Amino acid sequence: MEKNHPEALPRLNELYAGLRPVDDVFAYLGRPLAQRQELAARAQQAWELVSSRQGSGSEAFHWAEQNARSIAQTAKFTVGGAEPGRNEHTLDQVGYRDFHLDVRKAPAAARAWLNVARPTLNVGTQFPEQPRDVAIAKSFDVLIHLHEVREAHRPAP
Repeated sequence: MEKNHPEALPRLNELYAGLRPVDDVFAYLGRPLAQRQELAARAQQAWELVSSRQGSGSEAFHWAEQNARSIAQTAKFTVGGAEPGRNEHTLDQVGYRDFHLDVRKAPAAARAWLNVARPTLNVGTQFPEQPRDVAIAKSFDVLIHLHEVREAHRPAP
């Protein structure tokens, strides 16, 4: 950006100011949720700014865009509720709030349901992702369902 689009550098630096430092994720997680959400929105704006510059196709531009994407994608911490028809929505209806299931030993009726591909949100390092069709029984040996997942908090000393 500095070489090919120096005019965008002040705005990019402004957007990145105060974002999560790589070496102290616990300090970042200790910030109030509203502040982290505002920082996540700024990270998204920074990614959009970098991507809009469509560099010369150079390797440096691709690295800059990948870095901006990574920062934006890992700055988000909230996910809405599962929509009807998604695996998570049905799993939320089970009588136990949190549970695990050895999918290989599930009763026949459950296995029939688990063998059908349905939209599933898999939250991992590539988040945010769109739901993808996943047949749980064909993809996993063990299912661990947590009704609610929150960001980590640093334990008190």
